[in-house]
Amino acid sequence: MLLSSAALALDWPAQMAAGGNGLATLWIAYVLLSLPFDLLGGYLLPRRFGRPAPELPAYLAGLVRALLVHAACLGLASVAVLAAGREACLAGVLTAAALGMALLLIGRPVLAVLVGGRRPLTEMALLRLRAAASNGSRLRGVLVAFGWNLAGVAVAAETTGADLTREEGILTLAFGSSLWSFLGLLLLPSVSRPAVLATDIALISRGVTRTALETAITQGDRELDDEPVRAKWIERIFHPIPSVAARVAALNKPAAPRWGADEAARLALYLSWASLGLLSRAVHCNSGKPEYWVYLPRD
Repeated sequence: MLLSSAALALDWPAQMAAGGNGLATLWIAYVLLSLPFDLLGGYLLPRRFGRPAPELPAYLAGLVRALLVHAACLGLASVAVLAAGREACLAGVLTAAALGMALLLIGRPVLAVLVGGRRPLTEMALLRLRAAASNGSRLRGVLVAFGWNLAGVAVAAETTGADLTREEGILTLAFGSSLWSFLGLLLLPSVSRPAVLATDIALISRGVTRTALETAITQGDRELDDEPVRAKWIERIFHPIPSVAARVAALNKPAAPRWGADEAARLALYLSWASLGLLSRAVHCNSGKPEYWVYLPRD
């Protein structure tokens, strides 16, 4: 967020585009600046605190593969957005971003394997996906993620006055979209959490035992944050999945939330690749962990 703000304030897009390779410069700089945080979050800190982590050669091989796939996706999105901007300005860019997000959604299972070596779905994960689909929260999550990112493109383009027919304008759009993604980290978890609670309750109604569900909830938390209890205000910021304590308490309530968009916050980050967002790999549970860039472990 700070780098994106500095880039817009100091007019870095114009300076980067002056040499004619501004987009390539951006993605190379992005990889290099992110690499220390990737190593810290994905290898050094897990090792320091006894969390599961592969040996360094295996970790680096997986990270390099993930970075290449991610960079390829961003590069293709850059070319598509720039070409569309030259053809139809903002309308073209919005169309290209929407098509890019649709392709990312369709290709998600394949990209998950290429980026993070996705493991086979557990039975609980399959049941969860079906329950979220049946109560409508999965569809709402997709629609919210699409709408949020497209709104971000429009807001970034209009507020910065970016010339979307030039490379400089597309670079400006990338930084603006990244700031919009940060705003999404603050707001979208609030529509994701109710969907998680509703799906938990739906699983019970579908015959999943409470013991099995609570075990899965606890295991998932240990793999991610290992933070079973959170303060209310901490929960509201950056946490699209409620704490273990909140989820278990919700199972005792008579009715499930009737609104909420499953995975909206996380999905918006993943789909922001199509709108050149720079934040998807920087959130706390993604940094240096390619296996989480496309799907959460529960999915």
